[in-house]
Amino acid sequence: MKAVKAICAAVSLFAVSAYSQAWDSAASGKISQIDATTSGGYEIRISLENQPNICPSPLANFVYLKSTAANFKATYATLLTAFINEKPVSLYSNKDSAGACELIYVTMVK
Repeated sequence: MKAVKAICAAVSLFAVSAYSQAWDSAASGKISQIDATTSGGYEIRISLENQPNICPSPLANFVYLKSTAANFKATYATLLTAFINEKPVSLYSNKDSAGACELIYVTMVK
């Protein structure tokens, strides 16, 4: 029984670490621009200072946050706080079906 628990724990750790490294794009820096729109896709667009290739896609040079994303309010609040206070962030995104980069995870450093 202990061996089964150990194997399950090892598989769980591997799955979590594999997921945490599964980003299509990662970039860090200060936010230079936040755009918001009420129509169309890419509702909230984020660009970083000196990061012209924040999204490795010919479609866009920004990452976007969907208003329907889980934890949208907290993520948007974190982005706005970092922007207003000129704090660096790390943005992690995955490509959507069109090839644009959807923001999945944000880290702000003090």
